[in-house]
Amino acid sequence: MPVTLIEFPEAMEREVRLIEGTAPDAMVETAWRRLDEDLAPSALATAAGLAASRSMDLPPGHHGGPVHVVSGLHAIASLAGRLPGKKGRLPAVQVAALANTFIHDPRMGPVATVALTPAETDGRDKSEILADLSSAIARRWSLEAERGLLAALDVAEPGEILEALLPVALRRNQLDDHYLLYPIYAFRACDSLGWEWAEAILRPVVRYLARHPLTDAVGEVRLPNILEGTRLYHDFQALEDLIEAHGLTEDRVPIRTSESELPAVETLAERIAAVPDIREIGGLVAEAMGEGLSLEGAV
Repeated sequence: MPVTLIEFPEAMEREVRLIEGTAPDAMVETAWRRLDEDLAPSALATAAGLAASRSMDLPPGHHGGPVHVVSGLHAIASLAGRLPGKKGRLPAVQVAALANTFIHDPRMGPVATVALTPAETDGRDKSEILADLSSAIARRWSLEAERGLLAALDVAEPGEILEALLPVALRRNQLDDHYLLYPIYAFRACDSLGWEWAEAILRPVVRYLARHPLTDAVGEVRLPNILEGTRLYHDFQALEDLIEAHGLTEDRVPIRTSESELPAVETLAERIAAVPDIREIGGLVAEAMGEGLSLEGAV
């Protein structure tokens, strides 16, 4: 079969190519000019996510590549809607500049993403397609996982697809929390910007999950850090003891937050930021929730 590259509808393709092709020192001015013309901030942010996803290599750890560009899109869309006037443009311009900078970094870009056809379903039902997707990720067959994702997008709801990714994402979380954060935030990006872009946004996500994790000493990923992070996952009883000690039952812990919780949220954030050992965080969160902080407030 002929090899073709992934492309988008004409209007979006034009904006994606603008981000891919503009010189980094001109990107902010160029993005602002397009917003002055007729481009909505949400469309600029979408173009940034699509450019990052199709034209960048995944980083060896989590710094760079599409990981942080895509992970910020939901927050960017929300913040743009809350800021008044032209200030609402700033989050979209920032993420466009970030995507553009990474694409022009020789360590990350540019790369080309080939258009794929979904995996053959061969009469398999939805549950089997999702199980095969999860299995491909667990077995590190990234291309099979990408084809499986495309098949799943045709038959399954977003939440069902996310559940198929979570078994690997949760296990890998102890090595690097981006294995969990990137999929979660990528799905939220699709919720905010439109599921018509899911193929391009989510293919790097399943590649990220299907790769061999970085476990040797590179950058901040050193053996002491790995041991510290994984130790949490061998002592669930300690977490259960915290739940019992602080009475964190469903009937006692409120789910939704409100503005009245802002002082408690800020206090907890400051305490978490000051801990010398991440194993202390669970106790701080449990204590705050035991004193009445909601689940959303703790998150």
